[in-house]
Amino acid sequence: HGQHSLRTLQELAHAYQYIVCDCTRIKNRITALFRARAIAYRGDAHFRAENRNQWLAKLEPAVQLRTQLLFAQLDALLPLRAQAEKALVKEARKHEAFSLISSIPYLGDIRTALILSVMLTPFRFRSKRPLWCYCGFAVVTSTSADYKLVNGIIIKTNKHSFTRGLNHNFNRTLKNVFKSAANAANSGVFKQYYDALLAKGMKDNLARLSLARKIASITL
Repeated sequence: HGQHSLRTLQELAHAYQYIVCDCTRIKNRITALFRARAIAYRGDAHFRAENRNQWLAKLEPAVQLRTQLLFAQLDALLPLRAQAEKALVKEARKHEAFSLISSIPYLGDIRTALILSVMLTPFRFRSKRPLWCYCGFAVVTSTSADYKLVNGIIIKTNKHSFTRGLNHNFNRTLKNVFKSAANAANSGVFKQYYDALLAKGMKDNLARLSLARKIASITL
């Protein structure tokens, strides 16, 4: 609020995320044209400007114009994405928390800017557990058939609650930020923490979840 408002950063974060989604959508459409015709590709080779003519030659003439229009859309969006990213990071650097959060390994400038635009202030969360729930890292338990009919009387059963995965009401931006940071942790203290969990017999997906929780807790 007032001079401490993060409204500008929030709007820039929305703009950046929208453009990223648009770029991904166009890339998926281009990829679908090649996959539908069983044309093999590797990585992002079919998106590169220097290779487009040879990739277009593999398509029938009726599809080439359609693909060229999609490439033109992608070429128009990529500079806008770079511009939005630059403006987002520039605005985020104005806040004191930026240098502190960006010092955490594998967060980086973009993830830090997105964290600031969503969390706003750490005082929203009393502890790390509400933050885990907000990020979609909270374990959900549920039960069914809690009561049964015995001799015409409804009584409660002794069934225990069962784990049903993670909570579904969460902030998608924060979950993506911390999950991607956990998946990118391939060295350093976070990798040691992850390897220690695997050594104890924990499954890979649960170890990644624990690492994402750890990064979120450190950020808070």
